[in-house]
Amino acid sequence: MGLQFSKIFDSNPSSPLSFHPDVINFLPGGLSLTHGPAFGRWENIKTISNDSASPLKWNKKITKKVGYTKQKMSSIEHNWKISTSVSMESGALTTLIAKCQFSLSAEYSGQSVNTEQEEWSEATEVEESIEMTIQPHGKVYIWQYNLGLGKEAVLFCRDLKITKTSTRPTDIPLPHSNSN
Repeated sequence: MGLQFSKIFDSNPSSPLSFHPDVINFLPGGLSLTHGPAFGRWENIKTISNDSASPLKWNKKITKKVGYTKQKMSSIEHNWKISTSVSMESGALTTLIAKCQFSLSAEYSGQSVNTEQEEWSEATEVEESIEMTIQPHGKVYIWQYNLGLGKEAVLFCRDLKITKTSTRPTDIPLPHSNSN
């Protein structure tokens, strides 16, 4: 059985209507009902420590994931019957729905962010060279921003942030959406 809603026009409010989750996914905010609320957060992908008494020059490549995890969202499309006359690659509709969910306000379990400039192709691991000097007995934390639904991250953003504390950054590196 799908999610249930009471009919507001019926004189008997105890008779619920049931909607299949595949239908709910198409509604504004529907992904938050079937997968959990949207979130945006910084994830620590690397911590570098300098336990010595002198500054440490650190120059290495780090690996980060960039893109969209189509595989985690593919279950949304598994029951859809899209006409062959429609020229849309597999996963394109799911991607569009996910973009819309993230652009919605918190009222609809969105994040109010515009993700158009992010990489929406299949998530891949990429290397990025980083060069820095770490002070004696210091630590550096490298963070990557991602967006997700429920507990699963589904979009890994390109930008990294480097901090000297283990406190998760609070800024949002994506532009605000125009959705209400």
